[in-house]
Amino acid sequence: MALELQQHTTTLQSQEKRAPVTTFIRDTFFPEVETYLTEDVVVEYSKGGQLVAPFVAPNVGGLNIEREGYIAKRYTTPRVAPQRPLSPEILKQRLQGESVHSKMSEAERAKKILAKDAQKLDEQITRREELMSAQLLTTGKIEVKGYMDDAQTQYVDESVDYKHTQRILLTGTDVWGGAAAKPYDDVGRGCEMVMKSGHDPRYAILGVESYKRLLDDANFLKKLDISNLAIARIAPTLRIKDGQGIKYLGFISEFGIDLYAYYAWYFDKEQKKQVPYIPDNKVAIAPEKIGGFLYGAITQMNQAEELETYEGTRITKVWARQESDTKMLRISSRPLAKPDDVDSWTIIDTF
Repeated sequence: MALELQQHTTTLQSQEKRAPVTTFIRDTFFPEVETYLTEDVVVEYSKGGQLVAPFVAPNVGGLNIEREGYIAKRYTTPRVAPQRPLSPEILKQRLQGESVHSKMSEAERAKKILAKDAQKLDEQITRREELMSAQLLTTGKIEVKGYMDDAQTQYVDESVDYKHTQRILLTGTDVWGGAAAKPYDDVGRGCEMVMKSGHDPRYAILGVESYKRLLDDANFLKKLDISNLAIARIAPTLRIKDGQGIKYLGFISEFGIDLYAYYAWYFDKEQKKQVPYIPDNKVAIAPEKIGGFLYGAITQMNQAEELETYEGTRITKVWARQESDTKMLRISSRPLAKPDDVDSWTIIDTF
């Protein structure tokens, strides 16, 4: 007779293995949070410039200088709303790791299941925030696919494009790993672009393959091997938990930046595989903080069966479906990552 591993009468226990949630990109580059009481938000950001005061001819009191403007756009914040049902069939199943001789009541088990579901749904939203942050950091825009079915096969495809132009596109033999590659100079050029926009470069975030090609580059290693000239301290150090995290490469004192490779992935349902948050061919050079998140409001039915609008980063709803004896849990959010100055960071396409 086959063992029913999820029934209470079995004698086996298991330990749950959860994928870690990493928020290095979001917390480092987009830490600010602002919530709204409307679904629409006004995104305001500038495009860097360094004006010089003009000389004034004799007998002229002064010259009127235009105030530096900013870009303001109205967006309807994209909504994420993962939900899970709790049915009688689920309550009959032993919780993962629960003792086979457990005397836990169904009410107690329901509370534990809802708490675990709430944590998992919140983690999914957090991964979405990290992905939005990574997309903005490496492409200058955010891809938004609004799915219309549970199978996630039908969707409306949109994007939020901030018109980022601080780019270095390497081609031909100049690509990292190519015969004429000069990754050290490319990083230096990227830092100069950030400085010219009025910001201080602090980090270089590398895709894993770009990191490997950097360390394999003879010109890069030769730059570091100069006697009595300490232009960099390279000591790769891995900082991970459950297989995900960052690898600290070192500090390039000539440019004043720390180099990191981001060892973190998410599961892409369309590609049906783990995909890195930072694409392999990308390097982003940026200050410590380049923006934040705006959260639109969530409007939903309350317990009095009236529509009510809520402000916050996470809005939870629990309700019952009497006809199917099912309790539903949903966590909704309307996050939108935005830059303060769209010229404050540089993106390098390394290959």
